[in-house]
Amino acid sequence: MIPLSLTLRGMYSYRSDQTIDFTKLTESQLFGIFGPVGSGKSTILEAITYVLYGKIERLDKNDELGYNLKNLASEDLFIGFNFLAGNNFSEEYWFEVHHPGRKKSHTFKRTQKIKVNGEWETRSISAEAILGLSYDNFKRTIIIPQGRFQEFLQLGDAERTKMMQDIFNLDRFDLAGKVKELYGETKNRQANIEGQLLQFGDVTAETIEQRQQIIRDGKTALAQLETERKQLEAALKASEQLGQLFAKLADFTAQNEQMNQQAAAIKARRKRLSAYQYCLANFSTLLSKLDEHNTQLEQIEGLLQSKSAIKKTLEKEQKQHEESFGKIKADFEQREQLNIAAEELGRLRHMRELNNTKARLD
Repeated sequence: MIPLSLTLRGMYSYRSDQTIDFTKLTESQLFGIFGPVGSGKSTILEAITYVLYGKIERLDKNDELGYNLKNLASEDLFIGFNFLAGNNFSEEYWFEVHHPGRKKSHTFKRTQKIKVNGEWETRSISAEAILGLSYDNFKRTIIIPQGRFQEFLQLGDAERTKMMQDIFNLDRFDLAGKVKELYGETKNRQANIEGQLLQFGDVTAETIEQRQQIIRDGKTALAQLETERKQLEAALKASEQLGQLFAKLADFTAQNEQMNQQAAAIKARRKRLSAYQYCLANFSTLLSKLDEHNTQLEQIEGLLQSKSAIKKTLEKEQKQHEESFGKIKADFEQREQLNIAAEELGRLRHMRELNNTKARLD
């Protein structure tokens, strides 16, 4: 199935007409539906499921199911789904559901159409007949309900085998019983003919013809079994490819969860980047001046450190000079006392000379 378009009106949060064009999305063969909680992602998938099968996972009761899908503020509910299916997706279909009023008593009208020679023809056809999938297998393989992917991966062997048989119509390749039955019949015929040959003893033209007929029947049966074996191998190969696709789907799901976890961090980084860009655009001049002031401040601090070193050197020299001055001052103060003493000695010497002179004169 390849979706072409989906139109919603009056379902859950989709009050007015909303049309999704899938043709652009499917050009690359892979697309995603993303959005915050409550944005209507699940509603899109449930609308497709409901318009095809008439039921969904969250509301699995048929009574008043359609009415419970409605947005009570809307006049009516409408879902229209256009898609391709069939061999090589060569058939185009249109499925729609319409509830014309707000009352529960109003009847839901379901319409299915197929395009034939460019014209729409109304047909009574089911999605299961078109897609070859029951509702249970559709929600396991095509649209997996939220929180149910793990359950799908953990299906038991019997359930998985049954699902593969339904999807690929593998029941026609269940040849074990047929082969066993044909083998038994052939062995019985062979034993019967061999017994008959023993009874007659000699080989006759009739027995030869019978044996040749057995050989021809065996070849025909062998050719039929070979054809069925090739068909079974092709089906098994398709099943293996489907398994690989499921594995890729699991990888994509894990990557999506990882990206959702990284979304908050990316949002925070974008916010910081936006703040940085805003500051860069509005405060670049101030930031430039701040850098200049910081440079000048560093220069002043360097000069201050240099002056501080010079100050310490001068203080050290001043202390040395003060010590030298103290010594000189002490010497200077002693000099006056020495001068007085020298004067006294001079007077004493003069008096001694006078006394000596006086003594000589006497």
